Amino acid sequence: VMLLSLPFLLRLRDFQTRLLQWFLLLLVAGLAFSADRSAGLQDVLNVLTLLGLMVYFARAERCHEVWFWMAAVCGSLAGAGGLAFYLEQENLPGINLNAWSFFPLTAIFAITLAFSTGGLRRGRLPLALLATVNAVWVFLSGSRGSLLIALVCLSFIAVQMRKRGRSLPIVAAALLIALGVASQFVERKALAVHRLSRLLDSQQSWTKRTSGRSDLALGGWYIFREHPLGIGTGGFANAWMNMNLRQRERLSVFRQGVYTPAHSGWIKVLTENGLPGILIFAAFLLSFAVTGWRRRRKGAFLLGLVVTVSLSVAFLADEFQGKGLWFLAAAAMTVLRQTPNRTRRFAAGRLDPAERGRIIPTRRIARLN
Repeated sequence: VMLLSLPFLLRLRDFQTRLLQWFLLLLVAGLAFSADRSAGLQDVLNVLTLLGLMVYFARAERCHEVWFWMAAVCGSLAGAGGLAFYLEQENLPGINLNAWSFFPLTAIFAITLAFSTGGLRRGRLPLALLATVNAVWVFLSGSRGSLLIALVCLSFIAVQMRKRGRSLPIVAAALLIALGVASQFVERKALAVHRLSRLLDSQQSWTKRTSGRSDLALGGWYIFREHPLGIGTGGFANAWMNMNLRQRERLSVFRQGVYTPAHSGWIKVLTENGLPGILIFAAFLLSFAVTGWRRRRKGAFLLGLVVTVSLSVAFLADEFQGKGLWFLAAAAMTVLRQTPNRTRRFAAGRLDPAERGRIIPTRRIARLN
């Protein structure tokens, strides 16, 4: 898709796309001195996914119906899929629930985007209820990072409904459904509450409270101090396995000497791509809120802020494999992108074919008039 739409992608010159391109170039350059080029290449391809998704979203940029039905389909699929998963979990092969949580979480992203496009005149109640059901599935997974992201998105949906009035009955119905669904899975609910309680338990060590993530973060900081320009894209796991971190202050013996990924996009970029990488990465995530602020008169600031917060939180505990995060980023970049005068570009023959399809119906209406 990216190859077929290369002319469209090359014409994207907005600030966010430029930051993404610089970040990709830095990742590719980091492959030259990486100790694990195969892992680094996977990182590049994971991030590159965003450009392919942008092609799809650009074709639906002005069609509010498409955004609504995308949310309805994704929300229904994840809602039914989550129910099937928890009912049959004992008969299924083992799976990392932190990774599985992105299934319902991506559906919440789709619903959040439908509320952000500004053209949602109907279907608010079913979409809000679908978001609630999928938030319950995220909660039952026990993934604390995904739950926090889901709460951020639900808050955005609640604010958007409040702007359009009569939100109280919808919120009340959503809470009742959430309580009813969660009560049907007592064991999963107890495990999720236990994981949340452990995170807040000050009597436990940070290693136990964060499932070892704090050790990986601290070890990544020590690696960065020794290599401020980075160790190469994909090299964290090898560095963690080979470097002598046992004598480092405040580090426990969590998986030391074992090939272990960073489990954090922030730590991964800091150690592998150094100071230039972390600055560009932070600027890219912050650019959503900045772009939204520039378009605040069109009501875009809240969406930009939600995306910045969601991605920033997600990369505390996840790397680049989760396509749901790039799904959210690609859609938000499309919604937030300033669009030039389409009619003038169409007349000059420089409009993308996807955009021509949105101009032609207007011309037909003019002829009918």
